[in-house]
Amino acid sequence: MFVSFATLLGACDSSVDSSIQKDADNAKEAIQQEVDKTKEAVDAKTKSIQESVNQSKEAIQQEVDKTKEAVDAKTKSIQESVNQTKESAQRKIDKAKEAIGTGADSVKEIVGEKTDTAQEATER
Repeated sequence: MFVSFATLLGACDSSVDSSIQKDADNAKEAIQQEVDKTKEAVDAKTKSIQESVNQSKEAIQQEVDKTKEAVDAKTKSIQESVNQTKESAQRKIDKAKEAIGTGADSVKEIVGEKTDTAQEATER
């Protein structure tokens, strides 16, 4: 059997082309697997970072809420103290007015008595 050189060369070329194509396909598949692994790693890291950010936001919001509650409670306490001080001052003012009124009445009474006594003495 006689096979021509061209036939052998063609078969060899075909075999080489097939081998190159197989290597290229294998390389492409390996690259795609690395791309997929890298994408999965990036997605996992992104998810981890997002969860961390969300936890930080939640912790910050809790601190803000606690601080707001503390400020509100302190404001309420101060307002109650101010109101009590106002009420106490008003009671003292009212008592002082009453004492002044009573004192004035007493003075009028004393003056009236002295006037009566002086008038009686004058009449005698």
